[in-house]
Amino acid sequence: MNAPYFNQIDGAALAAAYPLGDDFTEGVGRISRDALRALQEERFRRIVARAWQIPFYQRLWGAAGLTPGDIAGLDDIEKIPV
Repeated sequence: MNAPYFNQIDGAALAAAYPLGDDFTEGVGRISRDALRALQEERFRRIVARAWQIPFYQRLWGAAGLTPGDIAGLDDIEKIPV
């Protein structure tokens, strides 16, 4: 039996990747615009790759004529149906 969804979250890893308060200001809040864009691109690609594994998004995006290679980065975000 699979554990409930929320038991799958690694809280420490989540807090490290998405810091709050002073940790945000001292980390992500101070990186260059190019470094921030690179971080956003990497996270976006990871989320889109995960979404392609979920039947709901496979159906929604497939019905819009999208294939996994059509969404390569943030510049392709307008292609994704809401």
